[in-house]
Amino acid sequence: MRVPPNHYSDWNKHCRDYNACGDKVYFVQDNWYNREYVPRYQEHNGNRRNDDHGKRRNDNHDNKRGHGRDR
Repeated sequence: MRVPPNHYSDWNKHCRDYNACGDKVYFVQDNWYNREYVPRYQEHNGNRRNDDHGKRRNDNHDNKRGHGRDR
C-alpha cells in the first residue's frame, strides 16, 4: 500500500481511511513505486490519465431540467 509517511508511522490512526484496520498490509516506498510499479503499469495499461478527456461534454445531461427553470 502506498500511503504518506505520517500515515504508516501512525497506522492505527489512519487505517480507517483505507478500510484496512485489522488487515495485514504492506507499505511500499515512493522510490520503488515510481521506479518499478509506475512504468510497468503504464506499459500494460497505457497512460490513461486523459482517456475520458472531453467525453463528458455531450453526455446527454440536460442542464435545465430539475433546476426549477420550467416552473
